[in-house]
Amino acid sequence: MIPVETINLNEVNRFKMSRIVLIDDDPRFRRMLRRLLTREGHQVTESEDGNTGLEQVKILNPDLVITDMVMPEKDGIETVTEIIKWNREIKILAISGGGKITTDIYLQMAKQLGANRICNKGVEPVELIKIVNELLAL
Repeated sequence: MIPVETINLNEVNRFKMSRIVLIDDDPRFRRMLRRLLTREGHQVTESEDGNTGLEQVKILNPDLVITDMVMPEKDGIETVTEIIKWNREIKILAISGGGKITTDIYLQMAKQLGANRICNKGVEPVELIKIVNELLAL
């Protein structure tokens, strides 16, 4: 048995499984990202649009929300705005692969509204994991 005084709580917390809600209308992208994040030890809940994503956010109170910007029903701008109104403590990563207006405009709008980080869907998996880990460490 390990004496309690030898347990480093920082090490224990470093391996805490984080709750992540992933909101994206592209099922292939969601599946790929869920696998990537699950392998890192995170619990991932998927939603296909902003409406169901917000329901999951309110039920789960996740550590992080990763949301696409261009989606049917409720777009990412509305989704980011409502998450921040509901709970400013939730970290938000806004992602986009394009749409009616350029990706950069959508992502900059999300950043101005309060998303903690932004990135394009084309980001390398290693870089995406680095961004997620940085957000969860905040």
